[in-house]
Amino acid sequence: MSAPPPLSAPKSKKRPPPKLPPSAFALPTLPPKRLHPHSIIDTHIHLWTNDQLESGNVAWPTKSQFQQLRDEHTLQQYQQVVQGGVERVGPNLAFEGAVFVQAEAKHDDEDLDGSKGGWDAAIDEIDNVCKAALASSTKILALVPWAPVHLGPTALSSYFTRLTSLPSLAAFTSRSSTPNLSPIRSCRYLLQDSPKGFFLTDNFIAGLKWLGEEGIAFDMTLDVTQVEGVLDDAVECVQRVREGQTTSPNPPNPLPFLPPLPLQTSYISSLFSLSLLSNVTLKLSGLLDSADPELVKRAFQEFREGKMGRECETLRGRVLTFLEPAVEAFGEERIIVGSDWPMFRAKTISLPSPSSTSTSSPVARNAQEESQAWAFEMELYRTALLELGLEGESLDRVFSGNAKGFYGIGI
Repeated sequence: MSAPPPLSAPKSKKRPPPKLPPSAFALPTLPPKRLHPHSIIDTHIHLWTNDQLESGNVAWPTKSQFQQLRDEHTLQQYQQVVQGGVERVGPNLAFEGAVFVQAEAKHDDEDLDGSKGGWDAAIDEIDNVCKAALASSTKILALVPWAPVHLGPTALSSYFTRLTSLPSLAAFTSRSSTPNLSPIRSCRYLLQDSPKGFFLTDNFIAGLKWLGEEGIAFDMTLDVTQVEGVLDDAVECVQRVREGQTTSPNPPNPLPFLPPLPLQTSYISSLFSLSLLSNVTLKLSGLLDSADPELVKRAFQEFREGKMGRECETLRGRVLTFLEPAVEAFGEERIIVGSDWPMFRAKTISLPSPSSTSTSSPVARNAQEESQAWAFEMELYRTALLELGLEGESLDRVFSGNAKGFYGIGI
């Protein structure tokens, strides 16, 4: 009897591959990048009136090399500039307001207590701004007045007693969103023309310590194009102020930034040293100083024609040379933006030679061009920051959020 044939495995029936919908092979859809901030706070504007110019209380504009600065620059004019300019910076962009920074009113550095009138023009400057703000729909969110920091705590105490007794300041404060908090969140003594070491004197350091104890910040405007090693002085200054302190001053000390013309290793090193100090904020203001004036004007003309072409790209590259290490050092959490109006206006808008030899000849204004100049600078910052990888919420922080935190702005 023969053995049965071996059993063979049943033949398997080939199955077709599962039918997947086309969406299974598509790359995941990422939300679109937001390339514009939701809102802007302009943290650096200057204002002055014809009365201040004629009285000599604010004398420097009439002597300026820039014809564009020789007439008044009021809050009403600034409001018109922003209304026309904000539309060009981004869709549905909200302008939340501005921070006024003293415009270097006349003062007497030898008047130790203000009894000789050496503080009157600076106090009058704040009086004028408060009255203008009360009559305007454009919000002034904080005030940065001049203060005699170089004279030390006693002089500062007397000065702020006089300043804060202004009826216009009281009325302005009562109208603000934080009526129980003074709008004077910071002060300034202009350092950009001071000699090396000026703000390392014992009186200046003591004055800064007094400000910190009072909860008042200090706008340390530094022009590294004029004084070599000024950033190193700034590092030493902040370190000396912090000596013996158990906590950092609140609010913090901002550092408005005016870049140097030549890029040097010492600049980058000092910038990073400053960034290591707590409660130091970097204000981007005056970056147009880093480029050739003729390049700025050519780029602005290109922008006016509705394009960001070769000249704008060249200018942005020049600005990025200084902006990139600044962003790397301070990060998006400690940078704020200011237009430096009307100073940027003088660097962008070309005017014909004045027909009169008078240094105070009125300057014809083109409302559209003025608005475009403001938008041009804000767009320069925005596109440069985009190139460094900031977008969406990062832009929100730089253009408004950080300013609210630093200046204590409750909108």
